[in-house]
Amino acid sequence: MPEATLYLIRHGQTEWNLAHRLQGGQDSPLTAAGVAQAHAVAAALADDPPGQILASPLGRAQATAQILADAWRLPAFATDPRLAELRFGQAEGLTRAEIETRWPDLYARRAADLWTFRWPGGESYADLDRRLAACLQEQIRPTLATSPAPLAIVAHETANTTLLGQLLGLPSSEIVRLGQPNDVVCRLREGVAEHRRLESTAAGWQAGLLKRGRPIAVRAATI
Repeated sequence: MPEATLYLIRHGQTEWNLAHRLQGGQDSPLTAAGVAQAHAVAAALADDPPGQILASPLGRAQATAQILADAWRLPAFATDPRLAELRFGQAEGLTRAEIETRWPDLYARRAADLWTFRWPGGESYADLDRRLAACLQEQIRPTLATSPAPLAIVAHETANTTLLGQLLGLPSSEIVRLGQPNDVVCRLREGVAEHRRLESTAAGWQAGLLKRGRPIAVRAATI
């Protein structure tokens, strides 16, 4: 059997993305650009479309997943609450300036240990990592093992990059530096990690992932 293909797709741009407000477990609608990004993902993967979509239950991910399901003529898509974004707690809906006004030392405390820092009333990377590990073992890997077609995960930047880190066996110090803009799709196939920037003039898949916008080489993945 050929190795499974897994796509990790971030939801399209939202109004709060545009306003630089933390979303976490809250939501805001997709912008016109976000809708266009979802359609661009559908077109980019049309030659090897997923047979199933597993999405975060948050509205922005479901709106993106529905566009993809319609384009790929899939009757429905599944959701898993463990794919929800990192919860920023009391900071959700706020800009960085507003957060710094309310908690002047928050970003300094966060910078001291990105992995274990827990947002006020929210989660840490370590918390997110634990729930995603359960999702990977109980939902994602069994789905890949029983389906010959690619699987698409439609979720969020921090959720997707943490999941990628698990699949690649990266240490926490590297996971926290991974990034996934709204216009980038990640793919794991035949043990190789790749990314594709939909709005770039460079066509096709590029080796490696993105470290906050900069390409980096990564080791082989184990799905």
